[in-house]
Amino acid sequence: MMSRVAPALLSVALLLGLSHCGEEPVDFQDAGGQSCPKVYQVFGTDTAGAAFNLVFLPDGFMEEELDSYRCAVQTLVDGMMDSGIYKDLACHINAYRIDLAADAGEGEVPPAKGCEVNCKPVKAREYPGGNCPGGNPLGTLVSPSGASGCSTASLNVRLCSSPKRCDLVWLDAEGQRSAKCLADCAPAHDAVIIVANSGSRGGGAMAENDPPLAVVTLFQIDDPSAIELLAHETAHALFGLLDEYECYYDGQSYTGGLNAATAEEKKKRSAFIWARECGESCPVRCNDPSEMCPDGGVSGDGLRCCNEEPTDLGDGSLGLIEGAFYHRCGYYRAQNNCRMRTLSKEFCRACQMVVEALKKELSLELCASLPTRRHP
Repeated sequence: MMSRVAPALLSVALLLGLSHCGEEPVDFQDAGGQSCPKVYQVFGTDTAGAAFNLVFLPDGFMEEELDSYRCAVQTLVDGMMDSGIYKDLACHINAYRIDLAADAGEGEVPPAKGCEVNCKPVKAREYPGGNCPGGNPLGTLVSPSGASGCSTASLNVRLCSSPKRCDLVWLDAEGQRSAKCLADCAPAHDAVIIVANSGSRGGGAMAENDPPLAVVTLFQIDDPSAIELLAHETAHALFGLLDEYECYYDGQSYTGGLNAATAEEKKKRSAFIWARECGESCPVRCNDPSEMCPDGGVSGDGLRCCNEEPTDLGDGSLGLIEGAFYHRCGYYRAQNNCRMRTLSKEFCRACQMVVEALKKELSLELCASLPTRRHP
């Protein structure tokens, strides 16, 4: 289980734009009272103590819309487990779905306070019973773990503009407490993934929460990019992987050790995780410090860009490429592209090595093939 993961993998705040939404990680205390809703296993066969355990929760789905949520969970999980870094771990992953209807009048996810002008509620496409692209999404009913301990089941997911983007989606402190309480109903949870009822494409994730959280919207589940988004956000929450964007979210710091390298690690040429595959021979590509980010700002928090001679690196080449973890200068990624930077790309070698180190830490065998692991 993820409780056995080295603490360094769980120590970095990874929510996209969290500071712009005005939320911080929450210390949870059970409020006591409600019975657990029904819990279904939708993927996996391992015991809870021997696997990574994902728990899916709905937000904003009325009773008559829950089929769309069930369909989303099954379709997205099946697609994610057959791709990238998840395929090699699929035999060690369990996925549970908790069914819970929204209170009357809640409906589609609204914008966060102050974002009403730029972010409008968008109705999601519906997937009624029998019309799920991924087939039967029912799952196998499992015994919930007693009372949920929740005073409310509302997760309060909101579209959060940063400042003009509505693809950042998160929940307030009360919603985070409810997510923890509801996840406790499942046999185990190492990451909680909330499917929000919105036609706006967006997501967010944070590994620092207890439990780690991710949010994705129901924008179009039969589009491959929906699976790519889930894989990206789950990688934040489950494996602690960092964003490899170089713009948008200044003011965050990172000390190294995961899928991005700091200037100090670059200098040592041995501290970053992919150093053993290129080390001193890792080519360096620097950014122009005066180049503007798409939103008009200059990313980098005053960090100086490197000044090595320019190097032409193809997508498959391994090196130290400036521009990662929301900074144009002073942080480096391993390859030109990666799913932690561009959703349509595969996970880069550095991300793969983080997961490989985790498998070694937990003494997990490589999954030779993807078995039929759906429920029922």
